[in-house]
Amino acid sequence: MVVARRRAAGKKGMTPKIPLWEEPPTEPAKSGRRRIPTRLRKWIAIGAVAILAAALCVAIYYWWRQGAMTRLLQRHNCNNGAPAPSEANIIIVASHLRHGPEGDLRLRIVEHNICLLSQRESRGDAKPLKSVAVFSADEHSSALSVHMMVDKWRHALPSECRIDDVLFVRNDAVLVDASKWMAALYQMLPNLEQSNARVMLLNDSFLLTRPVPELWDDACGGVCGLVWTADPSDFTRHIQSYLRSLSMCETFRFMRFFEENRGSFRDVNDLIQHFEIVLSWAGDVSAMFEYAGSHPDSEAAQKSLIRRGYPAIKLKKFFVTSDPWLLESESSRSPLPPAFSPDIYKQMNHDLTFLNRTGLEYHFATTGKDEDRIYSSQPLVIKGWILEELKKLKDGDATKNILEDYLSALNAHVAGLAIH
Repeated sequence: MVVARRRAAGKKGMTPKIPLWEEPPTEPAKSGRRRIPTRLRKWIAIGAVAILAAALCVAIYYWWRQGAMTRLLQRHNCNNGAPAPSEANIIIVASHLRHGPEGDLRLRIVEHNICLLSQRESRGDAKPLKSVAVFSADEHSSALSVHMMVDKWRHALPSECRIDDVLFVRNDAVLVDASKWMAALYQMLPNLEQSNARVMLLNDSFLLTRPVPELWDDACGGVCGLVWTADPSDFTRHIQSYLRSLSMCETFRFMRFFEENRGSFRDVNDLIQHFEIVLSWAGDVSAMFEYAGSHPDSEAAQKSLIRRGYPAIKLKKFFVTSDPWLLESESSRSPLPPAFSPDIYKQMNHDLTFLNRTGLEYHFATTGKDEDRIYSSQPLVIKGWILEELKKLKDGDATKNILEDYLSALNAHVAGLAIH
């Protein structure tokens, strides 16, 4: 029919018109492959151009944000001389929640820490204070259920532990806490700039045992943390990021570094390497406590630091598995405890998810056994020396109650994994 129409049009000296829905006749492809229709090729080209345009817009947007941070640093003379004293305080806490008892417990931890950080005894002065909590919902929980849980908790907070603003963001499996802090920092940017505020960035992975006025003091430095992880000669020396305070200028540098590198992080370990261990973005860095002879997460360092007034207990380091195998001599006991479960070891230690069974067994036998990692369904108990130290503290009972409830929930969770 199409060929006949072409001939008829040719006889009259007219250009043949073919409906858009019909393809013009073509010679059969010699290769035997079907030719992509012209209209489909056009749509593919349009789609490719649209994708490139969107990518270009995103790149321009992030380039503009990087430039904005540089302009702020210049406007406030952050590169020239000593910074002006802070005139306000801002707390930004990041938390990942699951609806239910586990989420309620996380909110208790957030509340406990904010209460201690907000006390005038902790801040040492009457500077204006704003607190922001940034939450993401666990993949097994609906966003609505988490919102309702947080709203109920927030309205029940005592006045001295108030939360001025709450943000809900999608969880980023790579940028994790850093993405939550950044969301709040951009919202608080006008307030931060106008008041020259000192910012406290924290997450929900630890529990404070006392107020920490040292972190609010400008004399602590542009970036101030709890403890150094190594001696000055070690290139990996850094301060852990679960609780740090930053001056206004260092906050701008933190934000600029994030914008410059956000697309280069492959996993959480890569993020930790750049933001925590390599502090190239920071100017003046200091810590409340000097290096304790070993990494702060080690048993020896924990004992030394807490007995000298160290103000925090990490939630993955205050308990031990109640397993007789741990008390046996290394020379006579088996390489692996009879209760060892590769599945539980993998699921409860997210940095080991890439290992197979052999790798998991080797990791535990060489290093994991000395790191207080969860490896079985055996009950977890609070370390005896921590209980003794908590008895000496003013807020020790409140801290102990939360730790006990946290451990009960953790034991129930591990027992559930063992059943499945």
